[in-house]
Amino acid sequence: MSSKSQASDPHSKPLALKPGGAALVLSFFGVAMSAYLTYVHLRLHQDIGYQSGCSISAKVSCDAVALSDYGTLLGLPVALWGLWFYLVVGTIAALGLQGSGRFPRSTSVWLSLAGIFAAGLSVVLGAISAFAIGAVCPVCLGLYAVNFLLLGAGLWAQKASGEGLGTALSHELAAMKRVPGLAVVFAGLPLLILAGVAYAYPKGFTPVKGDLCAIAQSTGGKVTLEVYSDFQCPHCKMADKVFRSLRSSKSLTIVHHQYPLDQECNPLIDRPFHLGACLQALSAVCAGKQGRYDQMSDAIFDGDLRGLPALREAAQQSGLDLNAFDECLRSPSVREGMLAEIKKGVERQITGTPTAYIGDRRYEGGFEWPAFSCFDDGK
Repeated sequence: MSSKSQASDPHSKPLALKPGGAALVLSFFGVAMSAYLTYVHLRLHQDIGYQSGCSISAKVSCDAVALSDYGTLLGLPVALWGLWFYLVVGTIAALGLQGSGRFPRSTSVWLSLAGIFAAGLSVVLGAISAFAIGAVCPVCLGLYAVNFLLLGAGLWAQKASGEGLGTALSHELAAMKRVPGLAVVFAGLPLLILAGVAYAYPKGFTPVKGDLCAIAQSTGGKVTLEVYSDFQCPHCKMADKVFRSLRSSKSLTIVHHQYPLDQECNPLIDRPFHLGACLQALSAVCAGKQGRYDQMSDAIFDGDLRGLPALREAAQQSGLDLNAFDECLRSPSVREGMLAEIKKGVERQITGTPTAYIGDRRYEGGFEWPAFSCFDDGK
């Protein structure tokens, strides 16, 4: 057979049962894990007290990844894009196992390309998680494993077809030209699935909006918000980004209260949880004694600083007198003052952070920018 006739080989290549079945099973696991991560994303953005089952620590946490700037893409959770991807892969595998028609000529080609894409994306997302976010999502690691196994299943299927990937891809492109109508339908299938997923997502799942702006209108345009926070809480870190942009606001005053979820100083915590959060909180309080609360708070949140050496270094870089800082950390009266603040939070029955109050009323709104945008004096 000449090279020209090979390039337009009309014979379909059925998907081998074992690799095709493996790809179908892997896509099922991908759908399940992506659906769970999508649920976590939704709950995190709706319920400030929610913590997922895969949030083990500050460094091993699905929540930290979902709440980061990299948790969404084009307005949709990254996990939802993953759900769409695995639905498409599962559909392709199912079509291939049922028997190939004129197009796609060989579903193994598309499974191989999907596997290559997914494995490459796993490397990129893993690097972002490790170096940009500074936290690892356990379920995401499971998806990375699925992606590399999917790559193996696709290449296995391609090998079973008896064709090299390059040759098979050239035959596939030729098949697209022979049956353009079927090719368009096949190409439109992922877009149709994506449209359905994107359409279903926003219903009932928009981030909670607060009523702060309405409260401001009824109080002469000024609001004082008391916020109980924990430096190791992903929600608090997300809220802190909003608070930073409003420090110069003349209509919103934010009063920070320490509420570390650490059994060392919080009587409500009966097991090891946010270890070292009490020391972080005390460090911020001591920085505040020298008028450097914001600088120390920023350093702790941004660097996820743990332990006395890292906190002392941050204090020095924030312009604090280290001798006074160390003396403050050892001061029984300062510690008792912070414990009284925590006790007040316990009396208010605070079980999660951030929790905020306006006077004696608990603020039930969200901590995302739309709830606070009316306090931006630069608007």
